[in-house]
Amino acid sequence: MKMRTDTALLGLNFLCLWGIILLQALGKPGLASGLFTCTFPLTLGLWLVSVEKGMEEENRLVLTIFWLSAFSVCANALLTGTVVTFSYLKKLILFWCTAALLGTVSRYRPGKGEVVFVLAGNTVLSCLLCGLYLLRRQEMYLLNGMVTGYLTFRFTNPNLAALFLAVMAMIQFARSETGGKWLFHRFLGCILLYFVYRTQSRNAMLILSCFLVLGLLPSRERLFGKRPAALLAVLPLLFAAAYLLLVSAPWIQQRFSFLAGEGKGLDSRVEIWRFALEAVWKAPLTGAYSQISFGTGASQMHNTHLDILASYGIGVFLLVWRLTYLLLYRQGEGRTAAKFRLALLCLFLSGIGEASLFSGGMGISLYAGMLGVLANDNDEETEEIP
Repeated sequence: MKMRTDTALLGLNFLCLWGIILLQALGKPGLASGLFTCTFPLTLGLWLVSVEKGMEEENRLVLTIFWLSAFSVCANALLTGTVVTFSYLKKLILFWCTAALLGTVSRYRPGKGEVVFVLAGNTVLSCLLCGLYLLRRQEMYLLNGMVTGYLTFRFTNPNLAALFLAVMAMIQFARSETGGKWLFHRFLGCILLYFVYRTQSRNAMLILSCFLVLGLLPSRERLFGKRPAALLAVLPLLFAAAYLLLVSAPWIQQRFSFLAGEGKGLDSRVEIWRFALEAVWKAPLTGAYSQISFGTGASQMHNTHLDILASYGIGVFLLVWRLTYLLLYRQGEGRTAAKFRLALLCLFLSGIGEASLFSGGMGISLYAGMLGVLANDNDEETEEIP
């Protein structure tokens, strides 16, 4: 039977994702970066295949995001006299790839073979990382060439490593509800949860806690109704606003002091988020792509929503909010599909403290696509995957 083009492109993207993580852990960042670059044309090609099948609302949103964000960046460059190079546009291209992937998987319906492939690939990768941790433990704590107290799996940022590990843990916990070998997958999920704890990433621990707590709710499917999905799609921005208003309050400092650590005060995001809001205030329509990156194009506001607002303006932000809402809003899903959609929601909530989902992150956006695919599998036959 001939494989569908979109299925092949998705599979190649996921193979690249697993390769990136494994090569990074093995200390081969050059090869990992090469694989990451390969995902750009694969993802854009996947979106074009999706467009050929029809211009659904998601594809129209993606196309509008493309031209409006490009207009914003170009207008900003003209107003600031910034020289535009490929390096300068890299963040914009990564943003496009994330939008294209999310727009594509929103309506993608996987077959049972594809679901088994994705789940098996994540299990194999999880086991390989466990093996590396046992055999090369000291190397897994390297950061900038030095052994630290942060588990990094050789990633340049423990927070990014933690995001990958958190998603892998959520997939294992969600898979444990499919029936076969549930104890093994739950045990593997617990090991990955321990890895996240060893990264000391508060953001990743927060989204994993949300996943585990919300997963216990008997009516978790209601999270994906129309109004809750609309609210959850904008939650990172609401969190940033509440944080800036309340973080200096004495009772907040006292009650949440356990979240502070060496070099990580509770107010660690105040300066960067105020900087982002000032940029939005000065250029609400076009954003301040050049100013927030000091002319380099490389910037990260440590909050997905603030990053999009500051980089591309309010119009692009509203389009991304709508696209996120369409991914989250579902009714009448099966138990396992709802659990994977919960994992997707929690990955979006990682935008509370990191912007890597829409600004690169060595392929973490591919995991959002993967969770979107798994969440769209509503076939009762795949509720019992061995």
